[in-house]
Amino acid sequence: MVEYKIVHQLPGRIKIHLPLIKGLSVEKLKLLAERLFADFELPDGIKKVRPNPITGNVVIEYDPNKIDIFVFLEELRLRFKDLDINSFLKN
Repeated sequence: MVEYKIVHQLPGRIKIHLPLIKGLSVEKLKLLAERLFADFELPDGIKKVRPNPITGNVVIEYDPNKIDIFVFLEELRLRFKDLDINSFLKN
């Protein structure tokens, strides 16, 4: 199951802690993003997503007039609820 914790939030910007990315190499992080989002387009209200595999945090910049960030995060969590990161990243 993919779990996250909100670290900080302001309208238009949210930082979440996503333990599953902590410690991933840049190559593994890119592979994860490519595989997870191959058939998924980010909603119009999402401006930028910046993952940091060193801290395990992800900063999302968004337009609060176009998207409810909490609904979006819940949709992502449900979409990837059964993800097994280790088998997913095997080549």
